[in-house]
Amino acid sequence: IVHSETFLFADDTKCLRPISSSNDHFLLQSDLDLLSKWSTEWKLTFNETKCSLLPIISCPSANQSDHQYLINGIPISSSNQQKDLGVLVSSDLSWSHHIAKITSKAYKILGLLRRTFSSSSDITTKKRLYISLVRSQLLYGSQIWRPLHLKDINPIESVQRRATKYILNDYISDYRSRLVKLNLLPLTMLLEFNDIWFFIQSLKHISPSNSFNISKYISFSQHHTRSGSFRKLVQPLIRHNRDKQFYFNRLPHLWNSLPPFDLSLSYKTIRSKLKDIFWNEFMANFDPENNCTYFYSCQCPSCFSQPKSRFT
Repeated sequence: IVHSETFLFADDTKCLRPISSSNDHFLLQSDLDLLSKWSTEWKLTFNETKCSLLPIISCPSANQSDHQYLINGIPISSSNQQKDLGVLVSSDLSWSHHIAKITSKAYKILGLLRRTFSSSSDITTKKRLYISLVRSQLLYGSQIWRPLHLKDINPIESVQRRATKYILNDYISDYRSRLVKLNLLPLTMLLEFNDIWFFIQSLKHISPSNSFNISKYISFSQHHTRSGSFRKLVQPLIRHNRDKQFYFNRLPHLWNSLPPFDLSLSYKTIRSKLKDIFWNEFMANFDPENNCTYFYSCQCPSCFSQPKSRFT
């Protein structure tokens, strides 16, 4: 590959190139021709029926090109959605279709549990089944697709609302009371926790041999806090409201809202401290009727302009 980037996972291959002119189409096709030549020489031919073209529209007002690409001389079919390692990616970079898909699957599994394990079954067993079989569907790859808009958040949270009623066999208490009884965070907060935990793991695993170096995508502030190793992140310029949803754009606001803690501590200690931070926030401020309290760090326009002040 000469002009494009490739990403590999097992036998799954992605070839990417930004397209801004007709020459870019030519360069991408030349790389596809090189791939075809390589596959023929090594007798590892691509399955053309499983190849797909997914145009990613970087700007909402941009026009989608209908350029035809070939692999092994066969046209590659184009689509507006493509499943990539379990995540449904759309050409407009909206995650609504993926969220609809995983919530539908989660409801089906929850329905199966309700039919298999009656409401009178042991609460601990039902909780474990929910966490391992249902909630896991709603957390996988969340660093990529975590929603910020209520139209996407509400369907996910509704799964857990229904699950807590089933687990406790309690159809009277409010959502907050059920979460407290089960020692569960709202899913929206848990998705934020996953964002933070992925960042910490990536920071502590930076090495010259690591193919993914998160320090290339974030910038730390030059000002140190009293904790020493904890430094705030620089918030990148966000030109479109849609861009808030991307991991490296939403992370600084969330990270900077955390109280300082020592990153040199062990994984177990840091994870325990993070859990305490999120749980204390939930216990102090969560209101089932207030959408902003479902987040540790809400990024709606009013909250985004006024980050948590008690830690600054």
